[in-house]
Amino acid sequence: MHVSSLITGSLMATLVAAHGKVMTAQALLDGQAVGPVGSGIGFDRGVPLNGQDLRDVPIFKHRSMFLWEGCGQNILTGDIKFQAVLEGQASRGELTKAFAGGQIFLSFHQVNGDGNGPFHCGIDAKGEGKKGSFKKLAIAKQVPGDGPTLNAVAATNFPLIVNLPADLKCVGKIGSRENICLLRCQNVATNGPFGSCVGIQLVPKEDLQPLPTRRQKRRLQSRSRVGKRASEVPVEPEQRQPEVGKGASEADIAKLMSNFDTSTKKVKRQATSESEKVEDTVKALTQGDDVPEKQLNKLRTEVRQRIRNGTLAHKVEVVGKKYHEKKVRLRKAGNWKTKSSPDKKPSDKKKGN
Repeated sequence: MHVSSLITGSLMATLVAAHGKVMTAQALLDGQAVGPVGSGIGFDRGVPLNGQDLRDVPIFKHRSMFLWEGCGQNILTGDIKFQAVLEGQASRGELTKAFAGGQIFLSFHQVNGDGNGPFHCGIDAKGEGKKGSFKKLAIAKQVPGDGPTLNAVAATNFPLIVNLPADLKCVGKIGSRENICLLRCQNVATNGPFGSCVGIQLVPKEDLQPLPTRRQKRRLQSRSRVGKRASEVPVEPEQRQPEVGKGASEADIAKLMSNFDTSTKKVKRQATSESEKVEDTVKALTQGDDVPEKQLNKLRTEVRQRIRNGTLAHKVEVVGKKYHEKKVRLRKAGNWKTKSSPDKKPSDKKKGN
């Protein structure tokens, strides 16, 4: 197994039992979705939402918001270069636009048990993702869950709605686009945290209006015809909208979630046990190699200790490297067989040494 594949396996080991990611992001005005539909940074539409595939799930290093930095890493790309992702979204017209005092509706996909809520969200007004730059946001609609405790939910979509401060000012830049902020939401999973970042461009409230329904379009057309016949009738001035619109109701949220064609069915299954986590992690590190049972048991013990003291996520790569060195020595001794290498016996030349 090459070093690059070992690193991928190490990252996989941190994700084997915990997943959750933001799929889409859109502004809300009085409970209605407005503006472009953005997506979570790192989200890949090609990854199946089947409760098992975890390649695009971002993992973060720190739980304390004071230490938040960047947008994490995933298996597909390693470190997530969020600036490049946002430039691509902006060029395709997929950058989420919002207004100060409004709300952001995030469609969150819980892959399995450790991707549950609650979530904490913060916003970086400069859009740089530097340490200490995120400020806490109030959450209007939370993803269900009991913190680090696993639940039996998988392959399920949930709404996550955050409130933007009325005095919010975004001063970041992405290419030629200004007024950029960086939103980050994450849970408190023991093997995580997990979540996503979302880029936001702040615009005036007047620039974001809900798309009219068919009934509203007919009403507008009817009013237009009446207006032509009675153009001399004075029109009352349009009433000013409040600075902060009403929040989304449960009916609004249900309507928003019904727009998704992905599965919203809760797949009931047992929460991942410690032994299952250990075996999944060992499997990710060994990647199918024929490892002597004695060495497997040592690795299982090390992984189990990491899980219990909560250091598996940021120590597994170190463990993997030590393990890799051990594997190289064993392979030279002729009693370690890789999946891709033919069976070899120790060289007869060394017997006389």
